[in-house]
Amino acid sequence: MSPLRRVPIDRAAAEAAGFWAKKGLGQHLLRDPQVVEDTLKALAVQPHEAILEIGPGLGALTESLLTLGVPVLAVEVDATACAALKARFADQPHFHLVQADVLKTDLCAEAARELEGRPFHLAANLPYYITTPVLAQVLESRLPFGRMVVLTQLEVAQRLAAQVDGEHWSALSVLAQYHCKVTLLRKVLRGAFTPVPRVDSGLVLFERLAVPAVAAKDEALFFRLVRGGFGKRRKTLRNALLMAALGLEPGPLDGALGRAGIDGRRRAETLALPEWATLADALA
Repeated sequence: MSPLRRVPIDRAAAEAAGFWAKKGLGQHLLRDPQVVEDTLKALAVQPHEAILEIGPGLGALTESLLTLGVPVLAVEVDATACAALKARFADQPHFHLVQADVLKTDLCAEAARELEGRPFHLAANLPYYITTPVLAQVLESRLPFGRMVVLTQLEVAQRLAAQVDGEHWSALSVLAQYHCKVTLLRKVLRGAFTPVPRVDSGLVLFERLAVPAVAAKDEALFFRLVRGGFGKRRKTLRNALLMAALGLEPGPLDGALGRAGIDGRRRAETLALPEWATLADALA
């Protein structure tokens, strides 16, 4: 199942960076050049734009991004990987590297400082265990990217691009589609990486919406309701929200459900974005 073509690995740099030993960082090196090509095509970067890359690893995607001739800002947490990246791209004037934990970094400030004020797109090959918190931070921080292409675990990719009332529709689906048009571009087999992970991946395109997909009077309440509703998927919506430590009482909740025209016996996965917004507004 491995790709016929392979992105070459600098074995010495990989060993120096400890990629074969640091399993806790979830490091898997991308080896399939078709995934790289598909990412570049989806990003559709123009000459006046720039790129923010999260988790470049040893630069399998970075090398191709730099051929576009636009500024590339890479954010990488691992010190030895950063050393390898600096050595590899030392002669590239458009390459900027920040050694930082993306979950503890102000990406808006870094992009403003390093990307010369250009509009930018985002590319990320995310370790599976931090995909959800990273995407939540990127989206909720209003990081002003135009398009974002993310390579992540297939199950997460399916949730991001899910349709309402399907098995993958979730709070993460609502978060992503509130801010972006989301498209699952393709499945990526596990043989596309070294070391080979235990699951397949998915390549996902996010296109930032100029305004959120729905208008909610109280956005914080909107997302509290979404998380509360999906927190008990097997419960009815009414019972899930009452059990979600949101401070809701049966009477006011029943009144809000009635005003919103939503049957409290439904389950969270049956509600589309406009219905969540209507319910939040009724409670607000």
